[in-house]
Amino acid sequence: MDSFDLSKMLGMTSEQIRFVDRQRMSRRQMLGYAGGAAMVAALAACGSDSGSSSSGPAQSSGVPTSGNPGTVSMLGWQGYDDVTARVAFDAAGGVLNPTYIGNNDEILARLRGGQGSFDIVTPNAAFLPALVKAGVLEPIDYSAIPNTSGYFAEFNKPEWNTFDGSTWGAPVEWGNGPMVYRPDLIDNVPTSWMQLADPEYKGKVAMWDDGFGHIIVMAKTLGFAEPNRLTSGQLDQVVEGLTKIRENARVVAPSLGDLSDILARGEAAITTQSWQGVATFVRDKGEKAEWTVPEEGTWGWNDHYCVPKGAGNVEGAYRFIDAMISPEGNAVITNAFYSGTPVEASVPLLTDTVKGIFDYTNVGNELTSLGFYSLPPLEREGDIVSLDDWNSAWSKIKG
Repeated sequence: MDSFDLSKMLGMTSEQIRFVDRQRMSRRQMLGYAGGAAMVAALAACGSDSGSSSSGPAQSSGVPTSGNPGTVSMLGWQGYDDVTARVAFDAAGGVLNPTYIGNNDEILARLRGGQGSFDIVTPNAAFLPALVKAGVLEPIDYSAIPNTSGYFAEFNKPEWNTFDGSTWGAPVEWGNGPMVYRPDLIDNVPTSWMQLADPEYKGKVAMWDDGFGHIIVMAKTLGFAEPNRLTSGQLDQVVEGLTKIRENARVVAPSLGDLSDILARGEAAITTQSWQGVATFVRDKGEKAEWTVPEEGTWGWNDHYCVPKGAGNVEGAYRFIDAMISPEGNAVITNAFYSGTPVEASVPLLTDTVKGIFDYTNVGNELTSLGFYSLPPLEREGDIVSLDDWNSAWSKIKG
């Protein structure tokens, strides 16, 4: 593992990682933008390639389910530590020590670089194979986390978190990357992503600085069977398609918060792939906003609670995870993030707006239409391009 090239894993230099730490707006800041803990509490009071079989009743593993959980250190998104959601953990005497991130890359950088000791991290499913390959995660024991029995069957050890003979994370939230638009500023709602390259949207488009999501969505739009495993020729076509949209774009926003502000000010009328929360934050500023998913579909994300290798308080970490994926706890998080819950009994506790984002009567169809994609290969595999190639392509598209 000493020869493992971290820079290729991240696609970033050390200076870029530090720049991200200083500058990139995280979901933590997005929650602050919308009112932070007050919004979470208010929403909670209003009660937001599929996998395998359901888990059935949890079996005892010898991990205590009572007593003081102790101090748990978390490296992840703010909101996944919400005090309203973790009441059972806090009531048992648990203490959470959070360190917030601005993007998923920071998890790998900090764990590989020994920048702190953590009991929990919260990566997107796309990063799980890379984290496992880097040797920085411990397998998760679902029998020690009773509330995993409440997952929808599609989230109980699906293929994107269970591989190499182990399960590596406990799902906490999921979602997609919709198009957000101002209905008062456009005449027609696009039914295809490629319509954003049409002349009527010249100067009206705003893009978010997220290369992975944009390349995945364009690869799906072009009909490529494996959007995360592109040949050189396919990546060239993706670049061509996204460049046409970029030529209509007023800006590439560095964060979702900036994207919200741009739409709220009317400086742009429509986005490429983004987040439902962007529309909500625009509405909070008194402007109209809606979201839609074009006919080619979009991509899916599924954030997890994971335990890093060498964690000092695994038992406490499990107690924390169990609280956060309880029906009540997970509903709080889902309502705050305008996302999807993996916990079946959380659905009745969601606000009407959040509950309406996804069809919970057929979660399997929802997930199949999305797809959760891992990162592209770290090294070229024949004509299959690497993560470095994707990063270079996105830099070229942004200009």
